[in-house]
Amino acid sequence: MVDPWAQRPAGGIGTTMTLWTAAALLLSLLAGGFVAGRLAMMAGVTHGFLTWALSLLLAVIISGFIIQWRIALGGEYARHSGQRRRKYCHDGGK
Repeated sequence: MVDPWAQRPAGGIGTTMTLWTAAALLLSLLAGGFVAGRLAMMAGVTHGFLTWALSLLLAVIISGFIIQWRIALGGEYARHSGQRRRKYCHDGGK
């Protein structure tokens, strides 16, 4: 719940959004697998499971790439800010 008078009124929104996104992703993959399984005449369970599993695998791979990119970007930011700080200290604050 958002408390507008708190020190950090939106403190738990990041965690809530992460959990909500993960739940929505899993439910949508489950629904896609169910539909694929129902539309397949013979091996419906196999089609449904493969749709769910491959979609989940693809989502995990893409998420991994995004997380890796964000970590690398954060490392570059930290490296450049450290270089600026050292230059600032060596120049006597000029």
